[in-house]
Amino acid sequence: MHPPEQAIRDLILIHGAWAGAWVWDDLLAPLRQAGFRPHPVELPGNGHGPHGDLDAGLEDYEQTVLALLHTLPGPVGLVAHSGGGVTATRVAERVPE
Repeated sequence: MHPPEQAIRDLILIHGAWAGAWVWDDLLAPLRQAGFRPHPVELPGNGHGPHGDLDAGLEDYEQTVLALLHTLPGPVGLVAHSGGGVTATRVAERVPE
């Protein structure tokens, strides 16, 4: 099944606590095959990626997702796992459109 032309194509994938963008690895190919463009985000302070060692909190997570969001054409969907749901909620409240 493929999404309609006006549907959300870009998906920001937000990992949970004590994880990294790698948690989405097994879903990337199926999402692409379904017509989506997945963008797994590496949140700072999670021990992974270039900003893994930072002392980071919710504001940093929110800013990281917003920075990615602003590089993508709309509309964009947010998909979150576990603790990433808090970040997704904060971003959705900030940029509901």
